[in-house]
Amino acid sequence: MNPHRYLEPSPARADGGHHVGRLPGTIELRELRDLGHPESPTRAIRAKCIDCSGGSDTEARKCVAVGCPLWPFRMGSNPFRPVSDAQLASVARARAVKAAVLSLQLLSGQGENEKCGEPGTDPHADTGGAEPSGLEGKS
Repeated sequence: MNPHRYLEPSPARADGGHHVGRLPGTIELRELRDLGHPESPTRAIRAKCIDCSGGSDTEARKCVAVGCPLWPFRMGSNPFRPVSDAQLASVARARAVKAAVLSLQLLSGQGENEKCGEPGTDPHADTGGAEPSGLEGKS
């Protein structure tokens, strides 16, 4: 790929004949796609935020540059766009399932980070099977 083919002499005389980037609308769609840039503006913003964060999506998530105009969009979505009822219902279902799984784990004596049903995952193993101190006789 020759990056110079995406440049042209500046139309502004004040630029002294220096080259500037061509307008994307003047470049064939096939050529734009071959460059590999995201086609969605929100995906392009997400990619730029990850680039700005040293290539780390985790660091983009943790970004504290709240003065940056891209900051609200750094997660790859538009927070200013209204959320549909279907999206809200999907989130509610996912939260209900997560809460139900957590409740079952707690009822079965499994901690949040322990693996249910696997040998050697007895939550009282370090106490010899006895209830932890202060919980004797409380069931």
